[in-house]
Amino acid sequence: MTSERRLTLTTPEGLRFDLRLAGPAQRCLALAIDLAAVGAAISLVSTGVGLIFGASFYGAALLTLLEFVLSVGYGIALEWFWRGQTLGKRVFKLRVVDARGLPLTPPQVVTRNLMRVIDALPLLYLAGGAAAVLNRHFQRLGDMLASTVVVCEAGAPAGDFAALRPEKFNSMKACTVPAYRIRQIATPAETRLLVAALLRRQEFDAPARLGLYRELRDYFEARVRFPEEITAPLSDEHYLQNLAGILLPARLA
Repeated sequence: MTSERRLTLTTPEGLRFDLRLAGPAQRCLALAIDLAAVGAAISLVSTGVGLIFGASFYGAALLTLLEFVLSVGYGIALEWFWRGQTLGKRVFKLRVVDARGLPLTPPQVVTRNLMRVIDALPLLYLAGGAAAVLNRHFQRLGDMLASTVVVCEAGAPAGDFAALRPEKFNSMKACTVPAYRIRQIATPAETRLLVAALLRRQEFDAPARLGLYRELRDYFEARVRFPEEITAPLSDEHYLQNLAGILLPARLA
């Protein structure tokens, strides 16, 4: 069974883009790093609880509770603040994304991490590992319930950059705060969709292209708002070209 599988997503306008799915082996390597990080944190907490409570019943109960909180909270906190990544996923350039290509939501992050308790049964993540091997999208039980997948972050073709930078001056790039913010929150999948929409403009007739660019602009403006005096004079296409100039090449590297 090959680990080279892709998830193909299609927009309502017919624009398609592929995400390379992370296989069980890659996810196991990332998991090993995460388990080591959680283990180190639990060891520190255990030492502190032992010094305060000794070998008492209350110390054991508190330690059990803290171990659960650290084990589950580690994934919830990092996957939310790092937009689908933990330490292990960052090292191996993996990311959790919504199975429909939408941004992750807090309930999805919480659900998939709470389900780790079930995925880890009976030991060594056998339940989750078996589910991932048998599932065509390599989803463990938590991913199935949360409707998420883990993908590999890939780079864009080198020729894309020049094609997306026709403007010599990008007024939006000068807005340092929103420019920094959009670099932080835009996912690689969102950036690839933006790139694909601009590069394939000739494949759409004018009404479809205008509608698609309007929807993409509305989507990104809802995430980060640039000063209106800068963006108001820009056409939707010009706005997206400037946005691509901010996001490339860093978000696709």
